Amino acid sequence: MPAVNLFGKGTLVKASSGLSREAYALVDGSPETSWTSAGSPSSEADPSSARHSLTFTLRSDVDTDDNEGLSDAEEDETAAVQLQKLESLVLTFQGGYSALGVLLLAKAQAPVGVGEEERSSWHQLAEFWPEDSNARQEFLIPPSKHNSSARILRLLLNGSADGFGRITLYGVELYGSRT
Repeated sequence: MPAVNLFGKGTLVKASSGLSREAYALVDGSPETSWTSAGSPSSEADPSSARHSLTFTLRSDVDTDDNEGLSDAEEDETAAVQLQKLESLVLTFQGGYSALGVLLLAKAQAPVGVGEEERSSWHQLAEFWPEDSNARQEFLIPPSKHNSSARILRLLLNGSADGFGRITLYGVELYGSRT
């Protein structure tokens, strides 16, 4: 099965800084919309110490007939992705406002027994070092050693090329297959 962009119109996006409603622009498919983080609180802060996070909650596309009649729990199950089936992450920064480093994390869902609560924990899947460029950059995700699924993924954006610690992203795409 060919890889597809798993960040579709149903994906929820939460930003640690800047406006989360603007963070939705990262998955809206438009090259004209963007998200910009807040800058460092102090003009004396080192921009390489800037830290921002973007959290993506996968949801099945709510407009498809395939999910009609599914309970919330069943829909969550259809939205989850097997960590071993993730292939690449594509980031488009604004030149001059790129992150210096990016960590891709997944909140993996552990299998549970009957009557047990679901357990989950964060797993680092990959680390990337983007160029300070406005070019679309694709990073291959190494095969995961975790045989689990996840609905929640997080990008930790470490450092900034901007002197005030700001990061501007025009798009985030995550390629893989759900099945």
